[in-house]
Order: sequence, then structure tokens, then C-alpha cells
Amino acid sequence: MVLGALLAACGGEAPPNAKSPEREAAPASPASDGTVLASEPRSGASAPKTMDTSRSRARTELDRAERELAGAAGDCAAACRALGSMERATGHLCDLTSQADNLCEDARSKVRTARDRVRSTCGSCPGGPSLERDAPIPSR
Repeated sequence: MVLGALLAACGGEAPPNAKSPEREAAPASPASDGTVLASEPRSGASAPKTMDTSRSRARTELDRAERELAGAAGDCAAACRALGSMERATGHLCDLTSQADNLCEDARSKVRTARDRVRSTCGSCPGGPSLERDAPIPSR
């Protein structure tokens, strides 16, 4: 490439296989999970979009775990797994937002309510999440 640029600057032609600066910055494709690869150019515009996507995924995971908890009925093992999923999704959501953000506080409230439900139905979650209402989220 340097040789091609020197030749072009001196009035000569660049070799046909020389890369132009425009070609070097070919866009890289994102990973299948939506993460940005190190070879991708980073711009300020993509950061908020990635943050919104991550928050949306965490919120979706929280909603899914809440539905699983509701469907667990008397299955305490399933209820404890769903509560653990709710805690992890809440922790992730709160990491992506400010602790005082409504999304974070709403998610924490859902976890506290879910803990109360599982505690009243199952009593405990051996080796699983804490059922103490005010335990840290996630509780492990």
C-alpha cells in the first residue's frame, strides 16, 4: 500500500493489488450475539444503540423469568430457578441503568415480590437465591 501511495504521488500508477485507504476500513460484521468486535470501528453513535439493545434484552429476560415463576405453580425447583433468573436479569438491568432509574427500581420491586411469593410457597431455595426480601440482588 505504501508503495502504491508513493507511486501515485510521483505520477505513477499503483499496482492493481494495492489497497486504497477506503478499502482498508471495510466494515466488519457484528458478532451473532450483538457484541461489537474489536476490529469494528467504534463511534459514539453506536454506543447508545448497544446500550438500548442490552437494556431491552435484560428487560425481556426479566419478563420471561417472571412468566416462568408464575407458571411454576407448586414446583419449587422451577420457582427457585425462575427467581434466580429474575435476580440475574435485574442485576444486569441495574448495571446498565442508574441505580435510581425507574427501570432498575421496578425490577427490584418485582424481585422482592417474587421472593415473598416463593418464600410463602416453598419456604426456601436450597443452594439457590435468597428469599430474604431485602437481600442484595443478585443474592449469590
